[in-house]
Amino acid sequence: MALSQVYTAIAGHVITAARWNNEFGNIYANGTDVAFPLTKAVSLAGFTLTLDGAGVTTLSSTSSQAFILTPGSKAGTPSINGNFFQVAAATFTDSNTAGSGVCAVWNGSTLRAPTLAASNTLVTTTDASTVHIEAGPTAGTNETLTNAWALSTGGDVKVGGDLVVRKTDSSRTNTVDTALIVESVTTGTPDVGIGTGILLRAESQDENPSDVGQLDFTFSDRTTASEDSYFQILLRVAGAALTAAYRFVATTAFRAIFTHANTADRTYTFPNHNLTFGRGSLYSGPSSTGSGSTIAHEGTVTISVSQALDGVHYYTDFTLDAGDTLTLDDASHRLIIVATGTITINGTIDAIGAGSPGGAGGGSSVSGTLGLAGFSQAAGGGGSSNTSDTGGAGGEIYVHSVSLDANGAGGSGPGGTGGNATQITSYNAALTNLLSVMGGAGGGGAGGGTNPSGGNGGRGGGSVVLIAPNIILGAASVINTSGVAGADASGTGSGGGGGGGAGNIYIACVTYTDNGCTFTMTGGAAGGDLGSTGGPGGTGAAGVKQISIYA
Repeated sequence: MALSQVYTAIAGHVITAARWNNEFGNIYANGTDVAFPLTKAVSLAGFTLTLDGAGVTTLSSTSSQAFILTPGSKAGTPSINGNFFQVAAATFTDSNTAGSGVCAVWNGSTLRAPTLAASNTLVTTTDASTVHIEAGPTAGTNETLTNAWALSTGGDVKVGGDLVVRKTDSSRTNTVDTALIVESVTTGTPDVGIGTGILLRAESQDENPSDVGQLDFTFSDRTTASEDSYFQILLRVAGAALTAAYRFVATTAFRAIFTHANTADRTYTFPNHNLTFGRGSLYSGPSSTGSGSTIAHEGTVTISVSQALDGVHYYTDFTLDAGDTLTLDDASHRLIIVATGTITINGTIDAIGAGSPGGAGGGSSVSGTLGLAGFSQAAGGGGSSNTSDTGGAGGEIYVHSVSLDANGAGGSGPGGTGGNATQITSYNAALTNLLSVMGGAGGGGAGGGTNPSGGNGGRGGGSVVLIAPNIILGAASVINTSGVAGADASGTGSGGGGGGGAGNIYIACVTYTDNGCTFTMTGGAAGGDLGSTGGPGGTGAAGVKQISIYA
């Protein structure tokens, strides 16, 4: 405010001591009003303005810096209001906007965008800012800082331009630097479901802003030293509010790497079904069968009574109790058990002679017939008679209609011995179609002599296939896929039948536990000629066990 004049001189007045003292006393007593009348612009002419009695807080200006506040060192009570700089709370009243009107924007304080020019040409400035905060506070004497923020706000922050978060350069070369931390705390007791998220907004046709997506990281277990969390993506569907669309959960410490080599856009559509991805090429079977299916899904089954079982069966979990036996019927060829969970075998699976039938032995002076082909192992040939009636060849192995020619030949000439079958171990064709295995081949029938008749060929053993993510074989479990021996000659001069080929055992799983299972896969023995002039049969090939564990 301007200083008020105390005395106005009038011509003829005498300047008394009182008048003199009052006028100059007014000036002396109100020196601030004299120096700062606030009715005209004030220039400090480059001098420093000292704000406090201690002489440490100053305002100054130089030719290159327009405003320098030097607060000096202070002491006192720490304050949330700022011990070095504070703009005190105040009220601004909008007296311009009409009733029910909208004020587009209001800011309590504004720093207008400056312009940076250069005297010289082609100058490049790498980083320029309107406001720069050097760093957070550092801990001084007797002080520990838990968090040292360069900037702390008590409310929401709106960023009108791009937001770039960059930490101070370091010498690291192969590690991740956490440049952005999003933190949310609570005054309550944390429970399952607490988390931190990021909401993303854009502008839709009818909303500005409009929620377009959200990223949530949430605790599913917040117990000390056992915390589990998940990540989920929230999206909008058909204009509805954001809802969780995708959730990612880790149940164990592992590394998941998703790689693609797509040469064009690809769409992967999952059915409306709970899916568990197995490992490798393991076929874990269907979880159900559709309406109208003639083959039922049998669910979870425990076999506690010995019984016949063959063919293909689908289960959730399957258990064969100890002391109980599953027996494959003759010519059933196979038992295939497929489960989506666990197969447990504690009892016996008897597939002896469940494969292909053997050839018939010949009558008086009649050759024996061929054994029928199989899938697992070939059979032995039948012996010939003393009258040169040949034995039938053992059954071959056919895989996808291709003969592997591993069978034993039929005996020829007077008293010829039937050939032994050769075990096949060098192919894995069955693994491409485990559901099509059909057991071992049948042995060849023997030729009949002067005293009929020749021995029949033995049946092949059935195949056993177990497919499940988890397979457990008990200590007393037995799986027997042996072929049947060829029949002996019934009279002098006749040959013995060929032995049947054993069935193979195929096990495909992710987790395999064998507590001492007994596997028997013996080829059928050769039929004898009773010491006569006929020839004995050949032996069937032993089966193989193939256990494929997918990791």
